[in-house]
Amino acid sequence: MDVRAIDTSTAQLLLAETGTGKANTSNISICGWGGGANAGRSKLIGDALRQATDDLARKLVARLQKVPWSGRVARVTGSSFYINAGADLGLTPGTPLDVYRPGEEIIDPATKQLLGREETLMGQLVVSDVKERFALATASNGTGFREEDVVRLPQR
Repeated sequence: MDVRAIDTSTAQLLLAETGTGKANTSNISICGWGGGANAGRSKLIGDALRQATDDLARKLVARLQKVPWSGRVARVTGSSFYINAGADLGLTPGTPLDVYRPGEEIIDPATKQLLGREETLMGQLVVSDVKERFALATASNGTGFREEDVVRLPQR
């Protein structure tokens, strides 16, 4: 079983993984009665597919745990900053967030693919309140934050 994840905004392949699974059985025939070549075949296919799915899920979780989390400032109201992630993505009150201003795109001259963007660290926010799909934060360091700024968990 193969899976590919593609960034739909850049068409860049983010990851490709393969999951494998095997299943086997032996056929028994007594006095002409018993399983033939096709007996239990769909169960075998199901068992192999289940193993492949489990293998693929383990690989994807391991790969995705290495991808750094990021979000965006969705709205600015006075001294409150709305983040486009909430309890659904594990944010909790007190979580610190580094704020980056996206800059110029970095394009590979040979492939013309987007490699990333320049970024400027603008300061830090601290999550003060969390809803299911968004969070509110206040500035702990820095000024001039605006919508579309990128937020990330601080590097340790």
